[in-house]
Amino acid sequence: MFQGTSLAQSFHARKIRIGLGLILIAGIAFVAGVVSQDARVKMAGYIAALVLLMVLLWLGFAVICPSCKLRLLFHAMKTYGASEWLAHAIYDRSCPRCGFEPDVSVMSYNKSLERTREG
Repeated sequence: MFQGTSLAQSFHARKIRIGLGLILIAGIAFVAGVVSQDARVKMAGYIAALVLLMVLLWLGFAVICPSCKLRLLFHAMKTYGASEWLAHAIYDRSCPRCGFEPDVSVMSYNKSLERTREG
């Protein structure tokens, strides 16, 4: 899908997809807990808020530049505004500290579909 288009997606695409999926699910559960009057649903909302925070911390520590080990998500949160940090963390093509850019031409991709079409 987006693999190979940016620094974070080139090296951490699976982590980003899993993390954003968990954030989406936890966010929905949190909102349900906020609007509900049922004590069990409210408790599930509180747990979802904790899960959301833990996933955000996990992504912050896991999505790093392979060259200088800069934590891209935390750097974007610190540098950019609230409406811009996620886009910069996911879509920037080079590391803001060392300028490292992934070389898409040498990265290995799943070429199973291309092999079946050739044969």
